[in-house]
Amino acid sequence: MLLYIFFIGSFVGLFNTLEDRITSYFKKNDSQFLDIQVFVDKLKHESDILTIKYRIVNFVKSALLGILCVPTFYLINNVIFYPDNVNYYQVSIFAALYASIDMAALIYNSNNHISTNVHHITVQLFYFYILYYDFAMINLVRPIVTYACYSLFAYLVNGRLSIRKLDFKYEDKINDLSLIVYINTSISNWIAQVYLIFFATPELPFFYTKMLYTLLVFVIISDDIFLMKYLYYYNR
Repeated sequence: MLLYIFFIGSFVGLFNTLEDRITSYFKKNDSQFLDIQVFVDKLKHESDILTIKYRIVNFVKSALLGILCVPTFYLINNVIFYPDNVNYYQVSIFAALYASIDMAALIYNSNNHISTNVHHITVQLFYFYILYYDFAMINLVRPIVTYACYSLFAYLVNGRLSIRKLDFKYEDKINDLSLIVYINTSISNWIAQVYLIFFATPELPFFYTKMLYTLLVFVIISDDIFLMKYLYYYNR
């Protein structure tokens, strides 16, 4: 819990520091290069959901999830197939990082699509659930950690969202690649969820636990599908 709180404060501080530095650069910018000036002008005049705050959150989240990818390969394998071999200390750090950046994002920038904010809140509920069970691989802890692990592999999506509508040279290619990764990791995730919820945890009550969890997962899935549609129809 202390790690979770510490990481929230750290991420909010990082978001604000980046925003201050970018804003300061804008004020001092007098570039003579037209392409750079056009880029800066686009960022200066953004409004609605697509703002500097939105870009900073997605860029930092993409970087964090990308860094965590390598250790997560080992973690997800153990969580799904060898739960007795899971390092609970590793899970506690992973969960604190994953949940705290979403909470920090919600604190720093709540001006998002409603599905995004609901997604962030749902992640917090899942974090406190596995915290209650002290990160042990019992009950719904395994499917929750598995969902987070698979979501992490789609880190490129957040990076892509951070640069949208900036007309970068390879923006379309990055968009299509992130969509392919997103679809494949999501399908793998959903298959793993079905296995873990309905086959690997026969001791759990069906209606009181499994169906409630499934409904909450559908909240996150709806946000995933919303983003997939955006990526698919981008520039089409």
